[in-house]
Amino acid sequence: MKVSEILYKSFLWRGVQFLLSFFINAFLAHYLGAAITGEFFSLIYIFASIAFILSIGLDVSFVYFVSRKLISLQKIVSILGLLVLTVIPLSWLILKIMSYSNNVEYFSSTEFIYYGLSFITGNILFTLVTAVLTGINKYHLSLIVLV
Repeated sequence: MKVSEILYKSFLWRGVQFLLSFFINAFLAHYLGAAITGEFFSLIYIFASIAFILSIGLDVSFVYFVSRKLISLQKIVSILGLLVLTVIPLSWLILKIMSYSNNVEYFSSTEFIYYGLSFITGNILFTLVTAVLTGINKYHLSLIVLV
């Protein structure tokens, strides 16, 4: 696949993702109201920051090692499993500490931890799976998963 074709498809799918995100955000703002939407998005940013830190840059590493065929897919699956088993308790601990210090008005402490664990774990798995698909030159699959 040519670089220009890869760039074209990437921009196309990113545009679709941007439009979908815009309409979903507009719908949420209209449906939930400004106060709840603001708190909702601030929680998403906090959860995304935790997921970014706990992913320890494996997405870039996966693309590099998979594209050069330096690591087998079986090892990647085992690394993903180990990462998830490590991320869940770490995320739980971070969220438990945050639930004491944050006054989240619309969620109970248990819901805050449950939603946070679901978001963080799902975000890390999503990011790493799309990185593996990119590494094995399945650009169309990774872009479809991204949307």
